Amino acid sequence: MNPAPPVRRPAAVSVAGYLMLLVALIALVLAIIPLPYVGDVSDAVKRAYANATNVNPDTVATGITAGTYVSAVIRVIGAIGFVILALFNLRGSNVTRIITWVFAGLGVLCCGAGTAASNVNLTMQGNANGVDTKEATRQISDAYPSWYNPTNTALMVVAVVALILVIILLALPAVHPFFRRGGGGQQVAEPPLPYPPVA
Repeated sequence: MNPAPPVRRPAAVSVAGYLMLLVALIALVLAIIPLPYVGDVSDAVKRAYANATNVNPDTVATGITAGTYVSAVIRVIGAIGFVILALFNLRGSNVTRIITWVFAGLGVLCCGAGTAASNVNLTMQGNANGVDTKEATRQISDAYPSWYNPTNTALMVVAVVALILVIILLALPAVHPFFRRGGGGQQVAEPPLPYPPVA
């Protein structure tokens, strides 16, 4: 009895895997690009909050610096996670496909919320603890090069679109057989029956 032929990996799964690798690369870039400017941002925060009441400028600067490093670590871990999920998805693991849906959904929420929050902060006006929030935001933003914010926003938008496509591609009916049988659809072949001896 001939073994059943292996199920070929659908193009949708391949595209989803490559999009996940793209998202991992974007996460690494987003983790790295703010690091060279941590010192400049810290100085800008101290200047922006120099006349603040009930707020220590050094404490605010330390908090923002720590947040930058924590965010970088989380993004690196996320990048590693997406690479691992992508590799297993390409091999037909249904477990990692389910995990991918969860983490891709969280990624869409986080990136979307992060982009929206950045845009809100740039237009926010008011006064808090004696600090003009719009002016403080401008001073902190100016600590980064002019290309930083547009690049950051563009990368997040690309990541969101890629993650949405991953969710859709891995949910297509055409990919179900590939994941249902696992391991790229490979089956264990039965040993061939011996031919009867020739008289």
